[in-house]
Amino acid sequence: MISMGLMSKKAVFPIFLIAGILLPVVASAGALQKITVEEMAKLADVIVVGPVEKKEGAWVDKHIETTIRIQVSEYWKGSLGSTIELTQMGGEVTRPFPIAMHADGAPRFFEGERVILFLEKPKQNRSAAPPPPGAKISEKLTSSMQVLGWAQGKYTIISDPKTGEDKAVCLGMQNVRVVDKREMDKLCAVAAEYEKYRLKNKGIAAGSKEFPTKDNLKKPNPKIENLASQNYTSITPHISVKDMASLSLDKQASIEKFKALVIENMKK
Repeated sequence: MISMGLMSKKAVFPIFLIAGILLPVVASAGALQKITVEEMAKLADVIVVGPVEKKEGAWVDKHIETTIRIQVSEYWKGSLGSTIELTQMGGEVTRPFPIAMHADGAPRFFEGERVILFLEKPKQNRSAAPPPPGAKISEKLTSSMQVLGWAQGKYTIISDPKTGEDKAVCLGMQNVRVVDKREMDKLCAVAAEYEKYRLKNKGIAAGSKEFPTKDNLKKPNPKIENLASQNYTSITPHISVKDMASLSLDKQASIEKFKALVIENMKK
């Protein structure tokens, strides 16, 4: 039985970045029952607007958990203070080597991203991704509010480059790739460091022409997309979206209309 907004249970799948190469472990998608904005407006305990101030992944037992801090600009429903911290299953770490683990369909966050979040209390347990078999989860995760309906409950605020108007876009349901240049640079730097020790054992000295650096690791690797590509459009100074045209921003609701829709349905 799949509850509203809940995906069928599955493990969290890793994506490795070793020596600048992304190696995703692919798994079949689970069943995600769709939930409308109108339904989320009624079901959410808290609806908050604000930028992602910080996110930090950490190993907990056999998996990664990520804590996301939101600097609150506005509440549309409920109130939890000037900042909110959410902890969810999955995320990225750079030590002891670069690795990412994400549940298929879970929301992804980027520092500096402006978001609208539909949140629910943890006791309802509709949106939390299950841990890997046998893994222990932190008290921080069990007590954290969760995004309602998985990625469906997270909207990103994007300025329409044609009109300058802010639009509410559910990127997680758009099948659009989002990249953060700062995160990519960090991963490449650690991957280069890893490669330094790997090559040293093979007799290739750091500083030689054969030694890959943070900069030249990115150039020949087709797995790390070129952020300068015309298919990428910046939505903040650091965050870019691939194939911006596919978002059809002209058809997306403005923040004012989106807020009005949410508030109207909260009252029903």
